[in-house]
Amino acid sequence: MEKSDTLTTSRSFKDANREKNMDLKLRGSRVIVTAGANGIGLKIAERFLSEGAFVYICDVDESALGLAKKKHPSLMKLDGL
Repeated sequence: MEKSDTLTTSRSFKDANREKNMDLKLRGSRVIVTAGANGIGLKIAERFLSEGAFVYICDVDESALGLAKKKHPSLMKLDGL
């Protein structure tokens, strides 16, 4: 690895850490996450929750929806989609 590659990697890591602490001003917003019961969809829903948004999730996997709701009681399920 060249010295310039190391500097680029270090900057990218710092930018990623800064993003974790960034206020996206989503408090009170309503968000719908499709396929939000597991995987990337659940991570997106968790991020919105951490920003103070009201998060609704829907997914074809009913059991995963139940598990996501147990893990994060403030998540709201959209039924009938």
